[in-house]
Amino acid sequence: MAPGVILTTQGYAQREDVTADFYSNWEVALSGGVAWTFGNPLWTSRYPWTWQIGGGVIRRDYDSPDPTIDPTQNEEDTTLWARTAMILPVAETWAVIPQVEYRDQASNYEIRAFDDLSVIVGIQKTF
Repeated sequence: MAPGVILTTQGYAQREDVTADFYSNWEVALSGGVAWTFGNPLWTSRYPWTWQIGGGVIRRDYDSPDPTIDPTQNEEDTTLWARTAMILPVAETWAVIPQVEYRDQASNYEIRAFDDLSVIVGIQKTF
């Protein structure tokens, strides 16, 4: 990889065991991303910028049907997400971080299916 490029990947599996079986589930997730640090186009050789992009999938399978939603089917959810952000230093220890994320959750329970788009602007202070 070139200097200033970082690849990330993550995976996990977890079990949530609850007294009410319709809340108990197995969850498996995979994600990956790239971060690229490059020269600041506004202030040459000062405060490099970092662009991040990533995405992933989360699968959740519940143990038994939720009697208030559908007494015949266990809930099954799949969430796909993608995110991008820029780390824009404005001083030696301060940065502004705009971020956009899209999420799409499919579910066999209609009430649990959704998609959304979020836009966030964060401020970072390094100590």
